Amino acid sequence: AVRKFGAQAITASINNIYDHGNNIFCNSDGTQTQGIPTRNVCKYAYDLGVGEILLCDVWGNGVRGGYNCELLNECTYKIPIPVIAYGGCGKPQHMVDALIAGANAVASSSMFLFSDITPRDCSIYINEKGFEARIT
Repeated sequence: AVRKFGAQAITASINNIYDHGNNIFCNSDGTQTQGIPTRNVCKYAYDLGVGEILLCDVWGNGVRGGYNCELLNECTYKIPIPVIAYGGCGKPQHMVDALIAGANAVASSSMFLFSDITPRDCSIYINEKGFEARIT
C-alpha cells in the first residue's frame, strides 16, 4: 500500500493493552498477542514505510482518565513519524499531557460525547499551553 499510494496516505492503527507492567500490542478484537511490546510494533510499522501511527490504549479508551503517556513516550522516541494519541482523553489537560509525552497529535471522542467540552475549547486550551492547534 505504501508503494502504491505513498506513505502520506497510510496510517497504521496500533492497539495497546497494559499487562503486568508492560505495554503489549493486541489484535483488533482486543485479544493479546504473544507479548510483543507495542514500541516494537510501532518501529516495525515505521520500517514498513507508513506515514503515521494512530496509537490507541485499549484499556483507556472511553474511560476518560487520561492518555497512556508512558506508552506515548515509549513509542514516540523510537520513530520519526507522527504519532496520534487515542484512548483515554477526558479533559483538555490530557491532550497537553499527551503532547508533552511525545504525541504529534491527539484524538478524542468520549470526552465530546459525554461532556460539554468542544473541540474549540480544546484548541484554545492547547494554544494557551504553548502548542499549536487550529481554532475554527
